[in-house]
Amino acid sequence: MKLKTKGIKNNVYLFFISLSVVYLTLRFVMLILLSLKFALISPDGKEFIMGTLIPDFFFLTIYWIASFLYFRNTKIQLIISLVIFIVLVISILPRLYIAQEYHIIEDRNLKDDYAVSYHTYKIIGEKYRGNSVQVYKKVFPFTYKPQSEYKDSTDQAGDIMMELYRKNYKIKDGNTLTIGDFEIPLK
Repeated sequence: MKLKTKGIKNNVYLFFISLSVVYLTLRFVMLILLSLKFALISPDGKEFIMGTLIPDFFFLTIYWIASFLYFRNTKIQLIISLVIFIVLVISILPRLYIAQEYHIIEDRNLKDDYAVSYHTYKIIGEKYRGNSVQVYKKVFPFTYKPQSEYKDSTDQAGDIMMELYRKNYKIKDGNTLTIGDFEIPLK
């Protein structure tokens, strides 16, 4: 009876180790997509790089506990867990710095799904800032490919940002996003 219980426990530990390895594989796929300049965007417009912070630590903890209980020589698993933990802790500040907020463009006249990110930039010799809007087209669930960037150097930076937050924009001819006087072709 005791041997049967030990076998079930080992299977449970292996399940959690395998689950952690599957999660790690998905994270590597996400990192590859990010390195190829794709944007991973949640339905509420947040970047997935911030949403994975808690699951990263959660699955690391699951891996560490399950591998500690399953393997007899825990030094190797401890070293692997510590290295991953150090990488995760070091990556917190860069994640905060590079994470962007996206605006999902919602309109029934659009043929494809789009998202935009909005930035301002300094114009030399002017007291106001220019606008820059990067357009992304959805290619897979939660995965958007950058299309093109459009810049406007007029003094309407605050207006454009507020209109995007309020979702106060129009789609013209099924392929042009209009925010105030700023027109952005979606292609």
